[in-house]
Amino acid sequence: MTYLTRLLIFTFIEEFATVLVQRGVYFYTREALGFGENENLLLALCMGAVYVIGALPSHRAAKGLGNRRAVLCLLAGQIAVLAFVYHWPRGWMLAVGFLIFSGLNAMMWPIVESTVSAGLTPLGASRAIGKFNIAWSVSVPLSVWASGPIIHHLAAGLFLCAAGGMV
Repeated sequence: MTYLTRLLIFTFIEEFATVLVQRGVYFYTREALGFGENENLLLALCMGAVYVIGALPSHRAAKGLGNRRAVLCLLAGQIAVLAFVYHWPRGWMLAVGFLIFSGLNAMMWPIVESTVSAGLTPLGASRAIGKFNIAWSVSVPLSVWASGPIIHHLAAGLFLCAAGGMV
């Protein structure tokens, strides 16, 4: 199996786990915590803002730790946050947890994407990034679809399922 193939499999699995909670959290908060549209919209806006801000220091993290170590540390942080949210899935604690999760996740993806295209010719990089985009985008509808049954049967177990996918 080639290095690119391993990265694409990693991308699919990690994006599946990420979207499972980043999109599924709104269904969970509505069903389990009674969030209304306004609360979910505020949570989404805050998560989006933190995501944008979180992507900014990714280069410094990769430069300081190296790509592999940075990604592993960011994954460990995301798993820890998901475990925290699983144990305390209450309104403000869940919101704070997901803001932290969103920032850590945003720091990870630029590192992964740059690794996908590293050392390739312009044409090779274009092809690799195209495959990368297919790998992550295919997982999105599948994970959104999966979040409903998981929430229905496991409730906050949604967060453990995502953490398990990130391991």
